[in-house]
Amino acid sequence: MRYRELTERMAPHEYDGEEITEVLIRDCAPYLNEINGQVQKHILWRGLQGTTAKGFGKKYSRIHGRFPLNTKMSQQATINKFFVDNFEHPFRNGVFVSGDLMQAMEYSQGGSYPHAIFPIGNFEYLWHPRLDDMYNTIANVAPAYTEKLMNDLKRGYRQDGLIEAIHHSGGLEIMIWCEEYYYMEKNMLGQIGKFIQ
Repeated sequence: MRYRELTERMAPHEYDGEEITEVLIRDCAPYLNEINGQVQKHILWRGLQGTTAKGFGKKYSRIHGRFPLNTKMSQQATINKFFVDNFEHPFRNGVFVSGDLMQAMEYSQGGSYPHAIFPIGNFEYLWHPRLDDMYNTIANVAPAYTEKLMNDLKRGYRQDGLIEAIHHSGGLEIMIWCEEYYYMEKNMLGQIGKFIQ
C-alpha cells in the first residue's frame, strides 16, 4: 500500500502496524539493514520542533536549505566546508538524531515529543564519539578558530558503526544525510517490531 493511501485513510491514532511495517520495509531497507531489523532495540530519536504530529508520518529534510538556529553563519559555513571536503556532504544541514531518548527530549518544543526516525532510501551518517552536541562544542569558540577545532576533531569522525553510536553512553549527536524520513511515536514501535527482524 502506498504511503499516501495509508496516511489519507487513517486518522492520527488509527494505524495498522502491519501496513506501516510494509511501508518501512519497502522504503527504509538500507536503514533497517544497518540496524539488523531490530527497530525496538536500535532506535534513532529526534525531537520534532513545533509539531503536534502524532502516530506515523513523513518529513522532508532541509539538507539543501537549512539555516542554523543558534550557530553563527560563518561557523556553519566553515563546518560544512570541512564536512564536504572530508565526508562529501555538508552534514550540519543534515537531520540530527540521538540514540538517547532523554537527549532527544531536550530538543522537543511546542508540545511535541521525541519520535523514532526511519531514513528513507539510501542515507549516510556521521558521528564522533566525543561529541554529544556540536553546538555545545563550538559555542565558546571564536569563529576564527573553528577550522582548527574541526581539524583537531577530524580523526574521530566515523561513518560506520551506527549501532555503536546509538548505544554510546551519555548519548551522541548523530548526523543523518537523507532527503526524507518517516517519524513514529514511541508507543508504535511495539506494534511494528513483531513484523520486522
